[in-house]
Amino acid sequence: MRYIGTTRRKLIERRGFRAFGRSVEREIGEVGVVLMGRRRVVPVIFGEKGDSAILGVTALEIFGLEVDLVRGVLKEAELLLL
Repeated sequence: MRYIGTTRRKLIERRGFRAFGRSVEREIGEVGVVLMGRRRVVPVIFGEKGDSAILGVTALEIFGLEVDLVRGVLKEAELLLL
């Protein structure tokens, strides 16, 4: 994943998770993200040095995007009103 740029960072809390085959503690917060020319605030779990960078499904939904599995790119999602 390439660096996509952030506009601001807000810490909310620190809590434990089960990840990497063990228990870890990470900070949770909100970050202003710029992706494909759009700005949104998304919830994040702040990784530490050596952690993998992952763009999660919550962020994709907030941006109205989905992964095109055939081409391996992000694309506009078909949004449904329920």
